[in-house]
Amino acid sequence: GAVLHSHAYSTNLVTSLFEGKSEFRVSHQEMIKGITGHGYYDELVIPIIENTAWEHELADSLGETIAKYPKSVAVLVRRHGMYVWGRTWEEAKRHGECLHYLFEVVIEMKKLGLDFTRGPILASNTEVNGSAKRSSDSTIESLNKKLKSAHSHVVFDIEGTVTPIDFVKTELFGYASNNVKDYLLKHWTTSQTIDDVKALIQQAEVDSKDSTLQFPFKIPNSLDKQSSID
Repeated sequence: GAVLHSHAYSTNLVTSLFEGKSEFRVSHQEMIKGITGHGYYDELVIPIIENTAWEHELADSLGETIAKYPKSVAVLVRRHGMYVWGRTWEEAKRHGECLHYLFEVVIEMKKLGLDFTRGPILASNTEVNGSAKRSSDSTIESLNKKLKSAHSHVVFDIEGTVTPIDFVKTELFGYASNNVKDYLLKHWTTSQTIDDVKALIQQAEVDSKDSTLQFPFKIPNSLDKQSSID
């Protein structure tokens, strides 16, 4: 067999999420399948022992804990690190990589207020925990009401995510160019439009002095409606 010892920050920090407890627990995570004898739906339990001033003093509690948790492939040492093992060095390495991943996931889920000890709410809106479903539905409904009352449009980052990387240049720039004149004629008297035009003129003056830019149009001498729009 093979035993590895890790001082990765996640092995230290995750034990603080379980202060006063002697076990790390997580369920419904893909990397659990990388731990021998476990599957996605299983609850993975890793025992936690208390740290000591000298490492050799961990021997007794480590041995007792290994005997108490025969299915475990690791032991966490609070605010110290982790011992992890396997039948071969390759298996020990795999267990270590999967556990480091799981510790980091749990830390991040905790930051987001997510429950890492139960399964996810399914797309069919069925869940083993009915209260979790009702709470989620209520949260989504509340968020939708806020969005509807506060905004008439919601803009998302689309370039390179839900559209090709050149979408902004080939589609949005053209749309803006074709519609900007009508928009300005309709909204010229609003303070927001005036402020935007002023800002554009100021930026144009800066850009016109940059020799590396090809400046294609004349800058208006004043904030005149017709000359600014043209």
